[in-house]
Amino acid sequence: MAADISFDAFVEECGLGRGYVSELERGLVVPSLTALAKVATVLDVTMADLVAGTSPRELLFTESRGLPPAAIARLLAEARRR
Repeated sequence: MAADISFDAFVEECGLGRGYVSELERGLVVPSLTALAKVATVLDVTMADLVAGTSPRELLFTESRGLPPAAIARLLAEARRR
């Protein structure tokens, strides 16, 4: 697991079944939005952090998350001009 938390502690904190979390970790199940929200909460990340891929659009989203509002407004204005 990426966070500094044991598997058992993670299972306990997120309230999902041990087997389900194991399958989720191995990519054998597709989580519901509720399950994603629980995992994100325990890991202290957003749901978007859990599902963001590597397409240019997704990378832009990830990279822009820490920008101040004025910088995001400039990016939006530039995108709308195209």
